[in-house]
Amino acid sequence: MASPIKHYNKIFLLVYILFAVALYGWFYFDAKHNACVLTDLAASTNSNCFIYKDVSDFCFLTWIITLIVLLVFTINNVLTKGIKALKKPALVLLSTVVLYFIGLLCLMTIFKG
Repeated sequence: MASPIKHYNKIFLLVYILFAVALYGWFYFDAKHNACVLTDLAASTNSNCFIYKDVSDFCFLTWIITLIVLLVFTINNVLTKGIKALKKPALVLLSTVVLYFIGLLCLMTIFKG
């Protein structure tokens, strides 16, 4: 049977992945909505860009909720293990920033044109 510490790490990892996907989705669909609106304004058409805005708003809401859950997990971990428990969230935050910019660079390279 898995110990509670391993179970906690699995939950934290799942919430972190949801957090990272929601953050990326929010930025991606917001940019997609802005590009669609600018194209519609230039061509004087209406291609129903609202779907991108709705998905962007959903990703933003998901991002906020997972951020709150991650903060609760982090505060609980600090109260349980002390200040040395902050090392893991700092590494997670740093890896999120690095992975986001690597992913953004790759997508800009692939879809350039």
